[in-house]
Amino acid sequence: MKRLISLALLLASSMCARAGDEWWVGIKCNTATDRLIIYYFAPAPLDEQGSMPKKKGINEWSVADLISVVDGQYELSGIARTCKLSHGLYAVSIEPDPDNLDMSGECGAAVSFVIDIRRGATSILTRHRLDSSRCNIAGGKTTTRIVIDGKSPQPKLTERPVDGA
Repeated sequence: MKRLISLALLLASSMCARAGDEWWVGIKCNTATDRLIIYYFAPAPLDEQGSMPKKKGINEWSVADLISVVDGQYELSGIARTCKLSHGLYAVSIEPDPDNLDMSGECGAAVSFVIDIRRGATSILTRHRLDSSRCNIAGGKTTTRIVIDGKSPQPKLTERPVDGA
């Protein structure tokens, strides 16, 4: 049993790797600035002991938080949060979006996230994948920030090109 748990933890942590970093997604509902912010970032490379130098906040998740192995099968879970701002009540859902769960297969178990945002019954952003290219292939884009501020009917996306690393 200890071997299975160790293997599951190793697999989950390996699945998060992108050029040696673990990528996290977070949600910030800032009522002071009247903005909803979703951010996607690599906090820092692992230190010499293999530990993350920054602790995740209550509204930050890694892929390992959303994928588990139960009886040899992968189980994906999602996160749902709401944010009440002056311009509406927003519902945000975050789910893992695997390219491939097989560590020895193509992409080596690369996983991204998809985001859905609704304001009431209106869809603001539907199944937006934070990494647009499968397997982190050069030519795609990574969305690092999504901002909804009430000044624009559409979310503002900050993207960077994928360098193929």
